Amino acid sequence: MREQKIPETNEEIAFEEMGFDFPITPTPEELDKMSSEEAKTAAARASATMKEYFESLEKSKRNAARRLYRRKSDQELKGYIAGLPVPPAFPTQDELEAIPRKDRKENRNKIFNERVEFFSSLPPLQAKRIRAIENQAKFNQRTTVVGNALKKYSMLVALILIMTLFTIMTSGRLLLPMNLSNLVFQNAYVVIMAVGMLLCILTGGNIDLSVGSVVGFIAGIAGWLMILNHVPVLPSILICLFVGILIGFWHGFWIAYIGIPPFIATLAGMLIFRGLTLFVLRGGETVNKFPRGFMMLSTGHVPDFFPIFPEFNLTCLLIGILSVAIFLFFRFFGRARKKSKGYKVGSALSFNIVNIVIAIAVIAFTTQLARYKGLPTVTFVLMIIIIIYTILTSMTVPGRYLYALGGNPKAAKLSGIDTKKVMFLAYTNMAFLAAVAGLVFAARLDAAIPSAGDGFELDAIGSCFIGGASAYGGIGTVGGVLIGAIFMGVMNNGMNLFGIQTDLQQVVKGLVLLLAVAFDVVSKRKSR
Repeated sequence: MREQKIPETNEEIAFEEMGFDFPITPTPEELDKMSSEEAKTAAARASATMKEYFESLEKSKRNAARRLYRRKSDQELKGYIAGLPVPPAFPTQDELEAIPRKDRKENRNKIFNERVEFFSSLPPLQAKRIRAIENQAKFNQRTTVVGNALKKYSMLVALILIMTLFTIMTSGRLLLPMNLSNLVFQNAYVVIMAVGMLLCILTGGNIDLSVGSVVGFIAGIAGWLMILNHVPVLPSILICLFVGILIGFWHGFWIAYIGIPPFIATLAGMLIFRGLTLFVLRGGETVNKFPRGFMMLSTGHVPDFFPIFPEFNLTCLLIGILSVAIFLFFRFFGRARKKSKGYKVGSALSFNIVNIVIAIAVIAFTTQLARYKGLPTVTFVLMIIIIIYTILTSMTVPGRYLYALGGNPKAAKLSGIDTKKVMFLAYTNMAFLAAVAGLVFAARLDAAIPSAGDGFELDAIGSCFIGGASAYGGIGTVGGVLIGAIFMGVMNNGMNLFGIQTDLQQVVKGLVLLLAVAFDVVSKRKSR
């Protein structure tokens, strides 16, 4: 027998049919006409009267009476609040920015005087109620702003927390200048691959499993060219990058135009290029001793062009200040651009707090590096890639196509976007950046080894998802990926410094990745 759902109104009808005869109590409008002391006394008397009334009822009806009375009181209060006069409001941040700066103070004083006059004209208790409602609304708004900011910048907060934790656990060794320099060298290739992986993920949650093998293959070709055949550094680098693009064409063709799922196509690529790595390295030999010019790509430091202080690289600090200036320019330019097009830009307070935190972090980071040998040369490669791909994803039409394809593939295709071409370019770009990462990794090792790149795809994928990229595609930023990569690098480095065993490190990394994706999935489920 099918269950029948009882309408919620039946309960209310049943209560009224019970014939409750509630005592008459003063309404909010009547209380407003009294003085504060009189209203307080009347409210206390009404509360005592209602308490006596409820106690006089049978136990079976007492709870029902309370619920009905509470419901009627809430309705009366809502009606009362809706009928209250609305005081003149101060302009919002957006409205304030629309007013000329010279007129803002005058405008604020005018509204302040209007508010004073408004509240003076009301009964004291009513004015007090309106102020309480205003304060509650402001509190709710601030709570919402803080909650949204924490959600939006949750990984930045998590990065700060984990750095603080490992700094304490390692007695400050994590933030030593030498360790920070090593942190850059150890994670440069992860950042490069993660940026490319982001573009693949944006297309619909797709990934590239072949990037680790491509890194090893490109490193093998670099060793074969420069070490075994003594080809000059620059032609060797260009050949390696060209091979990376060809690999991208290969993957993009099968995925975009033949229709093979990216998981399968790149899994095949992982096996193919791992085998070709062994072939290039003559059955698995290790070749080492790259030319010094090539080694500078990933092991050198930028010299100090202003040697004023003997043990402090002033050039490093100046580059840090310049980087902050560029970062702030893009942040403010992007915000102004959104506002000019009518988009909602969010709280100015949280925007400025994030700018200040990141600026302080960059300056502190470059100051520490300046105390050692200065800025690692590979940082320039990272900066160029981050700037180019930030502009590509956020300020260009092809970048918007990536988000559109990941957000709704059918709608993107119907709107005229060549979705096959977008997918093809995403995987071509991934292989190109994997080639760059392969060169950086080979230069760091000063060798081409058969096992180069093993598991690198997991670091790249993990950095993207930890940095806020959606498992469903269409959501993610280069800045978020950078934070995710730094998070994984700090976690690896911190666990090594603290002496945590390798097997336990793998467990921790797996759990962090699982929680990051679970957070994304649950968030999407709640928003539906």
